[in-house]
Amino acid sequence: MPDPKWKANAHSKLENFVNDITTLEVVTLSGNITVKDLKLTGAGGINFQKVLESIKGKATDSSAISVVAATKIDLDKDIQQFVKSGMTPEDKELFHMHLQAMQQAQVARKATFEMLINIVKS
Repeated sequence: MPDPKWKANAHSKLENFVNDITTLEVVTLSGNITVKDLKLTGAGGINFQKVLESIKGKATDSSAISVVAATKIDLDKDIQQFVKSGMTPEDKELFHMHLQAMQQAQVARKATFEMLINIVKS
């Protein structure tokens, strides 16, 4: 007999997938994080989101993080963007990397959509 929660689990996973595939977000951070006693790796390598969650309340006073750029693009092409003012030369290099990451993510997203369309067509 199937798990009675399978339908809710499947719905949740589908909802997460749709939310993930319909938005594209890139955030470029700069700074230093000094953390004691933090395990950064696990099964599958480093999960940056978990690292950020893990350091809440554990970062030392010498830690400083700033957002250089943040971009969110919705499927309907609505764009939200933040770019740091008064960029240093290093910030400008990071911003250039941010733009490259956005381009690469858009190419990957397009390939994913094309693959899904081909699956539906076949």
